[in-house]
Amino acid sequence: MTEPRILVAGCGAIGGITAAYLRRAGADVTAVDGWFRNVLAIRSEGLHVSSPEGDFNASLPIHHLDEVAALGTFEVAVLAVKSYDTEWMTRLVLPYLSSGGYLVSAQNGINEDLIASIAGPERTLGAVVHMNGGLFEAGSVTRYSDPRWDTFSVGELDGRESARASMVAEILGAVGASEITRNIRGELWAKLGVNTMTNGLAGISGLRSPDLWMDPEVAPFVIRLAAETAAVATAAGVTMEPIRPTGAPAPLDPELLARSARGDRAAMAEAVGLLAAVGAARRGGRENKASLLQDVEKGRRTEIDHLNG
Repeated sequence: MTEPRILVAGCGAIGGITAAYLRRAGADVTAVDGWFRNVLAIRSEGLHVSSPEGDFNASLPIHHLDEVAALGTFEVAVLAVKSYDTEWMTRLVLPYLSSGGYLVSAQNGINEDLIASIAGPERTLGAVVHMNGGLFEAGSVTRYSDPRWDTFSVGELDGRESARASMVAEILGAVGASEITRNIRGELWAKLGVNTMTNGLAGISGLRSPDLWMDPEVAPFVIRLAAETAAVATAAGVTMEPIRPTGAPAPLDPELLARSARGDRAAMAEAVGLLAAVGAARRGGRENKASLLQDVEKGRRTEIDHLNG
């Protein structure tokens, strides 16, 4: 099988980290981005990546959005834009997919159904991003989570096994630990739980994620947010997978969350203890600011309606 041409649409924190690691591994990857200073910086100096495993610089082909028509066709397009930009980016990229090409969402929120409504289910592959990152200046991204921790989960929306899901998981293995799942919707809701627990509170308080998780007064509220997410998933007919914040010694099982929300003190103590352990694992160089807090500090529109909304 020939190596697929990969387009990363959006070269912010997650898109930049993904594209840089793929490029370093020898993948045929090209990026497009809407921030002209970022494009110019990467073109002139490469994309600098700070990571727990060491820093590196990736010479990455990158283009402005209005240049995409000159780039030919791609077999895989990774959408790495804000959730509120999903629709227009899908429409922009779709004409440049090859006849068998498809889109993969590397975003917060649950955008796969919107993508499928535009591109078609046959051109949509589900994915969950578990890693954490930041973009604080043009041409430079920071990765907080260890590549050995969960990085991507990939799966078909209908739960079937497929060669393309296996191929994408293998390709994304160059970025970090990646798995194939037959319950991508359950994984998407579990990741939504992580975002619901952290992003809004971080944006309001200004606290970094470990500070939220390790605060004895805040942590029970964080757990109740996770429990509400699990309850909504159940009401929507989704079997939510356990929530796995990167660095967690064990997952937060939906049943444990439900018991915590019902007033089971032992369950709440266990869940709060797990959160504290995640916070401890994420201290130091892995101590990240949630993406919504980064947006607040930059004066950007947030994704709150696509997360807690």
